[in-house]
Amino acid sequence: MNLEMRSISNFQRKMKIDYGRLGKIGKSEGFFKFIENTLYFQRKSKEKKMKTKKKSGKIKQIALERIQTLFNEAEKVFKKDPKLANRYVFLARKISMKAKARIPSRLKRRFCKHCYSYLMPGVNVRVRTQRGKVVYYCLNCKKYMRFPYIREQKARRRKIL
Repeated sequence: MNLEMRSISNFQRKMKIDYGRLGKIGKSEGFFKFIENTLYFQRKSKEKKMKTKKKSGKIKQIALERIQTLFNEAEKVFKKDPKLANRYVFLARKISMKAKARIPSRLKRRFCKHCYSYLMPGVNVRVRTQRGKVVYYCLNCKKYMRFPYIREQKARRRKIL
């Protein structure tokens, strides 16, 4: 067995190629045919990825409106049925993922990052300030979330001056 055949057999072992299926093509020819085919399919998959369209601004705008209404409904319903409020948060997250639209930061602070439950201060979340951060402690999943409030402090200073 020469060096070329040995390297092909090592490749065959690694890639689990069955050269018996290649038919009348020799091992070295089959090897190169295999490489050509894989490169061809890689190019095709890249072309498909390039063809995927971005979501239009109109779709994102509709998604943001729906997300806003879902959070408003979650706030209204929370006292009567917290599970329904959590469901609204779940739906809002699904819409944002589907439309590839970001949930606004003021709404992101209204649900837990770990258990995705709707947060109502004093009921199921404890809010504290600590070293330039607002710390939320979810009483459902017992996890912490930290949000910086330096921007808010700087904005207040600008208003004063």
